[in-house]
Amino acid sequence: MPHPVWSERAKEAYWHLWQVRASLVPEEQKEAEQLLEIIYQETGHRWKLNEVPDPMPPEDWPEEARAAFRHFWELKREKRQKIDESINRNAPQEV
Repeated sequence: MPHPVWSERAKEAYWHLWQVRASLVPEEQKEAEQLLEIIYQETGHRWKLNEVPDPMPPEDWPEEARAAFRHFWELKREKRQKIDESINRNAPQEV
């Protein structure tokens, strides 16, 4: 499900992982684990190989719906950043 706000590196890792996830070839399994780690580092999503979600939005959505979905995630990400900044500014720091 590469979200529209993911970095290009995370999106590329996801799509490559999507192609090799069902492989039983040991070399591709190792590569898949590396791709899972890239996705985690870039997005914070940690999945096991058998838990990789389907792409989102699905390919068959109309472009208008896909654009609305992208816009939603951009706004959600902005809001999360503002919340995190407020917490950092105002919350007492633990030592």
